Amino acid sequence: MARGETEAGVPEDEALARAVEEVREHLVAVRGGAPFLSAQDARRLLAWLEAGVPVAAILAAVDRVAERRRQRRVRGRLTLAACRREVERLRRRGLSGAAPAPAPGAREPAKGLARLAGEIAEMPVPDGLLEERQALSDALADLAAAPLSQEERARRAAAACRRFQRAAWERADREAARAAAAEELAGMREVVSERVFADLVEEAARHRVQRAWPLVNASVVWDRLEPSSSGKADA
Repeated sequence: MARGETEAGVPEDEALARAVEEVREHLVAVRGGAPFLSAQDARRLLAWLEAGVPVAAILAAVDRVAERRRQRRVRGRLTLAACRREVERLRRRGLSGAAPAPAPGAREPAKGLARLAGEIAEMPVPDGLLEERQALSDALADLAAAPLSQEERARRAAAACRRFQRAAWERADREAARAAAAEELAGMREVVSERVFADLVEEAARHRVQRAWPLVNASVVWDRLEPSSSGKADA
């Protein structure tokens, strides 16, 4: 968010604080661990936002890099610094339809997001998540039809996905997930510090729960709003 630019009706400082909090919340939800940004990540995030990098691009980049790191078993906790190349790649592509959506009665906006809402409505979930699934599906359907910019639509959709994933994590057998993650990463115990190992186990445990819902993340939201941005990239 460049200097002098604000969200409609929102003071610049308030809009910046909201953006920082969204990214912090998203990063913590993905990796677990300390509920704050490191000084380095805070500086990097502010630089991105001051340069006008869309929040939606940062959220999608976090999800994409986290998935690649899990596959490669990277020896270190997920940071925004690790996401910088993916952030720049998504920033260059941007989101189509940056202007507000058409007025009611015009062509249906964000059809990809509307389709995602329908797919999530049919997504198998345990009984304990039925209410959350319906809330997520309804939220995405409403956002698909709302007169919002694609950036704001993507941010709100990502927040709805986080609410579902938070509920899934709270209802999961977290200790079992952590034990399975520790066993999976046992080979790394002797090559990283105890603190780093604990961070890696927590991130892997959350992934074991999150991967049960592959449609529910900011990266999928981005792809549905800008399909041309999907695909593999260098880490």
